[in-house]
Amino acid sequence: MFTCPNQTETTYQYSDRNELLSLTHTNTQTPAQLQSFLYTYDDSSNRLTKTRVQGQGAGDMATYSYDNLNQLTRQTTGGQAGEFYEYDSLGNRTSAHTSNIYQYDPLMNHLTEDDTFTYTYDANGNLATKTEKSTHQITTYTYDKVVAK
Repeated sequence: MFTCPNQTETTYQYSDRNELLSLTHTNTQTPAQLQSFLYTYDDSSNRLTKTRVQGQGAGDMATYSYDNLNQLTRQTTGGQAGEFYEYDSLGNRTSAHTSNIYQYDPLMNHLTEDDTFTYTYDANGNLATKTEKSTHQITTYTYDKVVAK
């Protein structure tokens, strides 16, 4: 607990693993809760959510996603557009960009990239692969030779 000169008290609560679970700002004169933050974590102590509550009213939630090396790959707030992060082989962050990015081929016929995936197409224009950017997991699509008449 910490009390500021303006009579605002900040209280912290931690888990057994020393993870910050909540942070609350209270006016000691009223004693009204001014703002609070609640946090959740995965088994690797990566933060999964941060919920902000203003007073006794509504708030918003930030969510976090990680790759298999526990590197932050995505952050979204309030269900809105998020931010994505990429890393090199040494674990250094190499890029950060906001979501809602769509890229198309030169003829604007096929989506080649969005916030989460890159896409390739075969000679017939069929989706051939979809690669997840954060994990590099590739999904391959194959098509039979059946033609509808």
